[in-house]
Amino acid sequence: MNIIAIDCGASYIKASRINDGIIVKTLRNETPSDSDEKKLQKTVEILKEMMLELSCSGEKIYLGLSNEMHGFVFTDANGEPVIPYISWQKEFGNRVVKTNNKKNYISLLKSIVSEADIETTGMPLRAGLPSVNILSVCDYELENIEGDLFFYSLGDYYVKALSGKAPYSHPTNAAATGIYDVRKRRWNKNIINAILDYTGRNIIFPDIANDSHKSKLCLEVEIDNRTFFIAPSLGDQQAALLGSGIEVGDLSLNFGTGAQISCLTDAPIFSKNYQIRPFFGDRYVMTVPFIPSGRALNVFFGFVKGIVNGFSSVSDKDIWDYINTEAINNSLDLIDVDLSFFENAITDTTMGSISSIGESQFSLGNLFDSIYAKMSENIVYIYKKLGSPDIVRLIITGGVINRNKYLRDKVICDLTKQKNATDIQDVICAENETAVGIFRYVKYIFT
Repeated sequence: MNIIAIDCGASYIKASRINDGIIVKTLRNETPSDSDEKKLQKTVEILKEMMLELSCSGEKIYLGLSNEMHGFVFTDANGEPVIPYISWQKEFGNRVVKTNNKKNYISLLKSIVSEADIETTGMPLRAGLPSVNILSVCDYELENIEGDLFFYSLGDYYVKALSGKAPYSHPTNAAATGIYDVRKRRWNKNIINAILDYTGRNIIFPDIANDSHKSKLCLEVEIDNRTFFIAPSLGDQQAALLGSGIEVGDLSLNFGTGAQISCLTDAPIFSKNYQIRPFFGDRYVMTVPFIPSGRALNVFFGFVKGIVNGFSSVSDKDIWDYINTEAINNSLDLIDVDLSFFENAITDTTMGSISSIGESQFSLGNLFDSIYAKMSENIVYIYKKLGSPDIVRLIITGGVINRNKYLRDKVICDLTKQKNATDIQDVICAENETAVGIFRYVKYIFT
């Protein structure tokens, strides 16, 4: 069975051809910027080029996608975007309501939707969540645009654009909108009706994919004498968790540009301490996202790199190797570091800091040793927010911890001091987990 797995990430699009479960070829391309008005069209062309390069004329290929979550696309009846892609980074929920300058769109949604309905989504309200961004976009960006609107997650739009057919929305993507009922595994009609009533628009949402639709989920398309069978797009987090082999009793640390800490549960247990998301096989993910990770690290790294490159041209790898060697050899008392440069799950501030610096403490090695200690401390803090679940295995994904043994050892040491984590039996550093997760889902759908 020939499968192409494509992960449409925020920074890179990564496509892999998988034959009989083995990755035989991988391509990587930079993702067009969210600020590029032609992002969607350019990405579709990139996807087609990758699909053709990884396949042969006359061949039948099974295609699976994953995508960054919490964004959406509005199209017309012909599938053409009416405005550029609205990503999770566009925090329009903080905008002042056009007809009421005393409210923002988060408070507006709270006033038209019950707290009980918001709870069913498993998603605490945030400024960049589609449920609130839709209200704002309809007031501001769509004020002069008429006609029906078709709502798609980013991955669902790509499936639509590639196939020309109406896609099913996988629960992993639908749940990321803040408009999905996690318990009933369907769109929350009360939230949708409140959105339609407020906006006065006819917004059409795709059908939700489930096992009863299995025979209908495959969308067939012919491109350049190749036949592609396209599966519903997956949310990137759940695709990676599926590929990592996570089971109940495992703790997942996914630390890349952003970070999430997650574990599986057999029932949707709601809490304000974490999000609850659908997984595969009637299970659920308890997760805490927006943990400072690579994006925060790059604030400090960018400062160091700027100084170094003022004197000489040095590769990022060489700079990181030197930084980590200095951190490993550090013997100074640690300083206080706050990584809260962005909205995050640790603090209520969006300003980072370095403080409590003694006269002889401010060295490069001590700075990054202190940063790594704070990251490990944050992980323990989030583990407790998840209810300190029993851990049998630790699954580590994402380059920030996977590629940094010193940081990884710190994290393992700090976690194993916790009451329900003292018996961690195995630590798994997973690789290519998103491609593997897509492969597993596609194989399930088409066999």
